[in-house]
Amino acid sequence: MKNGQKIYENIKKEMKKQKINQSDIAKMLGMTRANVSTILTRIKENKVSYKNTIKIADILGVNPKNFF
Repeated sequence: MKNGQKIYENIKKEMKKQKINQSDIAKMLGMTRANVSTILTRIKENKVSYKNTIKIADILGVNPKNFF
């Protein structure tokens, strides 16, 4: 599994655990759900944006290292 795929899976797992969806994250980041979807897709494709990964981790209240 590529690193991006692993990060994506871990983010999705944490989102499910906390019952937070892409729309919720979008509201907290001040962007559209489509933007969040694009960010997650880029992470999954191993085009990791650490800046966005850290923002999502902050919203979920977890250490970004948990995704790697």
